[in-house]
Amino acid sequence: MKDSKNVLKKYASEASKYLNLKDGEEVQVKYLFVEIVPNHFDSGKKECVRYHLEFNGVEKLLESSSGKLADQMSALSEGDMISIKRAGVGNNTKYIVTKIKE
Repeated sequence: MKDSKNVLKKYASEASKYLNLKDGEEVQVKYLFVEIVPNHFDSGKKECVRYHLEFNGVEKLLESSSGKLADQMSALSEGDMISIKRAGVGNNTKYIVTKIKE
């Protein structure tokens, strides 16, 4: 039964176009580019930033209206390898971004 759960979790993760991180989870990705898109998650903000990232050779999206995340990402260049760690859940989510030294 454990194998079925792992297979389904892996499938759901790979099938999603979004990068989904749980509280405390950290991943290494390649920063591709950003765009401003309509915000479908936070009714108080009309737009959010869509970050295009490469994770395990697959393009994934991370959408956020966080100014703090945007400020962290503005210090990076397209093509940089970065580490993204999620801290918190829901409206209390924060992302910690670190450039990986080459």
